[in-house]
Amino acid sequence: SAGQAYVACSRGKDVNSIVVENFSEYQIKTSEVVRRFYATMNGKGLEFRPHTWMESLANFENSAASEARLKVTMTRAHGGRSCRLCGKPCRLRVVRKESSNRGRWFVSCPTYRKGHTWEFV
Repeated sequence: SAGQAYVACSRGKDVNSIVVENFSEYQIKTSEVVRRFYATMNGKGLEFRPHTWMESLANFENSAASEARLKVTMTRAHGGRSCRLCGKPCRLRVVRKESSNRGRWFVSCPTYRKGHTWEFV
């Protein structure tokens, strides 16, 4: 997940004692705030003004409200479905794992076996 490369490297006591295996630069993620900060420091002509605490709080509240509205919408559209194989009520969930599917909604049967309902919605 985000920040794990930093955590792993920060545990080393000396550069000579660290071994990085299977490294892929494409797996390293950088926050947009950090990118803007370093672009400003490197004289790229961009202005850096970090969010204030109140702006960050407002962004969080807007994001939480938006997520709650989406959950209501998805539940109305896809909730109440039953497994096509066993008839048990399906669960409506969202992918939280760091992957290309993060944020996608899916319905699944609580019985995780081949043939039971599992699909992106």
